[in-house]
Amino acid sequence: MKKITAALAAATILVPVTAMAAGNLASQPTFLETSIDGAGNVMNGTEFELETGKYYIWTIESDGILETLIQAPELFRNAWFNQVIINDKEIHSSGSLYGLEFDGPGTLTVGFVPIRPGVYPFFVEEQGFSGTMTVTGSSMSTGATPLDVEIDGSALTFSTTEFELETGKAYNLRITSDGVEELMVQAPALWRNSWINQIVIDGIEVKVNGAFYGIEWDDEGTVSISFVPLRPGNYEFFAPGYQERGMVGTMIVR
Repeated sequence: MKKITAALAAATILVPVTAMAAGNLASQPTFLETSIDGAGNVMNGTEFELETGKYYIWTIESDGILETLIQAPELFRNAWFNQVIINDKEIHSSGSLYGLEFDGPGTLTVGFVPIRPGVYPFFVEEQGFSGTMTVTGSSMSTGATPLDVEIDGSALTFSTTEFELETGKAYNLRITSDGVEELMVQAPALWRNSWINQIVIDGIEVKVNGAFYGIEWDDEGTVSISFVPLRPGNYEFFAPGYQERGMVGTMIVR
């Protein structure tokens, strides 16, 4: 009898990969600019052409005459978001965005990397403003490399504790627990620096708009996590409370 609890955020682990790595995809940005002219009742900077795997910094400015909420749900779902900056204050998110609202004059910037190609509208519904981000290139979420990890609850071990990955590559991580020990697996830094596509448990797909907290097993079973790492680094994965027993490892993303 399988019983697996997915607590919003992180699980584990991967397999070695060879080939030329893409490096830090959240670097060397291309700048985009949009402005809200409340006096003229118009939004300027509404058509953009982007590429998957490229880093963009989108600056949005409003004169504050109109209260505006900018939304782009499909873009937000299909891109990895780094940060939002308002008046030199940085908001680092482990998830996607709902909207960007101006109640007065101001400027904000959003850093992001598109993952999937498509034609993504952005809009201010109340004023009827709209624009389009047209993303070309290959989808970074296809052709995922399968990865398999087993948790031995009796020995309290992971089957593998060190993996080499590449930025810009898709992975499908399958984590299987024998259910002997009730435990959770986390990898918060890896998930913060990856785009998460979905979590699959017993054939049920959970689509996520960002990172999550952990995967917990109350019984035996398998969880699959589809993701694309964006930044190189050495990222630790672990079972909380069992690190000193050896349930810790490293994802080396190049």
